[in-house]
Amino acid sequence: RQNNALVAKTIQNLAKQTGNSKVIVVGHSGGAAQLGSILGTAPGLVDSAILVSCPCNLSEWRAKRGKSAWKASQSPHQFVNKIAKGTRVIAVVGTKDSNTFPKLSQDYVAAAKARGLPAAYVPVNGASHGFRGLQSTVVKLVKSEIAK
Repeated sequence: RQNNALVAKTIQNLAKQTGNSKVIVVGHSGGAAQLGSILGTAPGLVDSAILVSCPCNLSEWRAKRGKSAWKASQSPHQFVNKIAKGTRVIAVVGTKDSNTFPKLSQDYVAAAKARGLPAAYVPVNGASHGFRGLQSTVVKLVKSEIAK
């Protein structure tokens, strides 16, 4: 909770300092989980979030991996109902990601869409968890969000 609050405050300060009217964030893996939680704990802070290889439901992620990491972390799925209307949520994940599992991103996007949020699930065929195989897709999405 404290770390996510600090990240949210940093995003807020950067937006003020740069004078940007649009805030687009990108996070990979644990960073994506943090940003997914921040979308709901600091609604309205972010205009577009690109969550890459997101373990968007930490309890399910831990169960699938047979590990108990991140027990004190906030889980994005718990905060979907608090995300500000109009916040764009894009989940990018490799179809061969055996770490954060595509289903976790699919379920998160489905929950966001059920709330009427503009959300999209973007699978990257053949990519695994590493960012390198996802990078070109993420760059295209960032450019697209900037152009909106």
